[in-house]
Amino acid sequence: MKFYVKINVYSIKIFWQIICLNNNMKNYITYITFFVLTGCAVLEKSEIKDFRIKEATYQYWMLNEDERGVEIQVFIKTSNPKITFESIIFNNFKLPVSIEKPNGLIILKAHHAMGRLSSKFNKRVESENQIIYNVDKVKKSIFIERFKRKKMKYYTSTSLYN
Repeated sequence: MKFYVKINVYSIKIFWQIICLNNNMKNYITYITFFVLTGCAVLEKSEIKDFRIKEATYQYWMLNEDERGVEIQVFIKTSNPKITFESIIFNNFKLPVSIEKPNGLIILKAHHAMGRLSSKFNKRVESENQIIYNVDKVKKSIFIERFKRKKMKYYTSTSLYN
């Protein structure tokens, strides 16, 4: 558990004025006690993330000029079983996710088809890349700061059936 000190500027001003008015060195302990008791140093719990993103990748794919898209994968490490993942926002599209859980990792996958295969489920939104999730029925989001681009994948019509 991490803590940080929140400084109350008003308390610092009062403390400094008292020291400047009375230059008596004997009273510094009294001043420091006053400084702490007035709430100048307040311990607050820092925000703890619900999970850690190990890696986020995207890969464009193409079947032909009319059928193309992008596959997004986010690899997550978490110990909280109460988290449920809802969607990923990628390049201003809100995409539903499918979830795989191999070897203690969680892999979120989302697909965005363009052209004739474009999905009616992909909603256009004005937002940065992020994961939308729920913890104990409370909706939250976390920004995905860095995506790694994978090499484009080309399919032939016969490779879809093999």
